[in-house]
Amino acid sequence: KNMVKPSNVFVNFQRRYTENYQKLRQIINEKKYGEPLLVEINYSRGLKTNGSHMVDLITFLFPDNLELIWVESTNNNSNPNFILQLPNKLIINFCGIKSNFHNLDIRVVFQEARISIEHGEMSLRTEVVRKNELFEGYFCLYDESSINLGLSGFSRSFDKALDDLISSVQKKCQP
Repeated sequence: KNMVKPSNVFVNFQRRYTENYQKLRQIINEKKYGEPLLVEINYSRGLKTNGSHMVDLITFLFPDNLELIWVESTNNNSNPNFILQLPNKLIINFCGIKSNFHNLDIRVVFQEARISIEHGEMSLRTEVVRKNELFEGYFCLYDESSINLGLSGFSRSFDKALDDLISSVQKKCQP
């Protein structure tokens, strides 16, 4: 009999292929704004439905070993709040929201900026640290329109995910 070897197939985890998450990963790796200090994630419609996309993104943006350090103890089973931590002690806070609307947001706070990709990649925002114009010696975040995170939306991410899958099969490696 012909035996087929099992293979890994990612279904619908295309967000890591969008231009804005690719650029965010580059900003993190290049330490363009210094070290990340905190990552905040909001998701709705369940951990399996939407939260899993954000967990996949975290493993893409921060490929180090993640440790689950806290899970809420209430009966919010479909949208649990939980905290992950990287070996460098960076906290990643997941907030599950029980709502009837689609909500996927990520904010990364750096030493010198905050980058937000919200509304399921439809809203992109970069804020940089500058001197506070009202209070000498203090600093604030100000919108920076010149930072290009790419186009909002999926920007052909499904095509890129499929290309990666086909390439991995041809190279006999993981996508």
